[in-house]
Amino acid sequence: MKSMKEIQIDVLMAIHNKENEKYFDQCMLSLLHQTYNNFRIIMILDGPIRSELVNIIEKYKQIGLNINTYQTKLNYGLAYAMNIGLDLCKSNYIARMDSDDIAMESRFEEQLSYLLHHNDIDVVGSWIEDIDEGGRSLKVTKYPESHEDCYRMFRKRNPLAHPSAMFRKRYFDKAGKYKESIKIDQDSILWMEGFRAGAKFANIQKVLLKFRITHAALERRKHSSNIYLRNRIRIIRNLRFGFFSYIYALLMVILYNLPLRYKVLIYKKFR
Repeated sequence: MKSMKEIQIDVLMAIHNKENEKYFDQCMLSLLHQTYNNFRIIMILDGPIRSELVNIIEKYKQIGLNINTYQTKLNYGLAYAMNIGLDLCKSNYIARMDSDDIAMESRFEEQLSYLLHHNDIDVVGSWIEDIDEGGRSLKVTKYPESHEDCYRMFRKRNPLAHPSAMFRKRYFDKAGKYKESIKIDQDSILWMEGFRAGAKFANIQKVLLKFRITHAALERRKHSSNIYLRNRIRIIRNLRFGFFSYIYALLMVILYNLPLRYKVLIYKKFR
């Protein structure tokens, strides 16, 4: 049996041409400082990307990060990029990471240790600290630890923060890959398929990821609220969550369509 230090983690990322260079650099710096360093980054370049982003990738390669890039011809979207990346992953442990978030130094070490000590768990996330465009803390979002409590939380909203997740590869054998027909909110359907297939969920009860909230992201939710509602209806029907889950979904759509200044205020209290 391999010791923990001998186990390699695949870190699955995707970037596109409109990435913020400062956020991307901060993200990569957080990976450089991980206490667990036996990982390789599977980075999908989703369409052509500008030289400034390429330079950041090359900088961290030279510093010592194990970065493997794959270039797609066009910008096909996150689901397509994730599925390309999954085909390239060789490890039994796959960590997601978004290009504008910041991983706490012990993230990979703590999540891998959790999975090694909980053989029944297929995917583990963590609490997240929401930060604004300047890196200032907004709030801590807590997610439940047990599978049963994750299932109960899913009646209202997602039970894991997608960019905080570390998967066993078998999760995708059970649930399937990302649905490429869905251009946003793909993780909601990924969680639904996991529950339907009997995958087990958990969250480590501490902040292991700083999750960046931008005004642009909040505005995008307004334009994607109809997709969110369709996804929630699909989830509620497939998992038989019942009437009150529909009410909560409608309230979330109303929230998404509020003027930005009100959304920012509410977001700091509820997420």
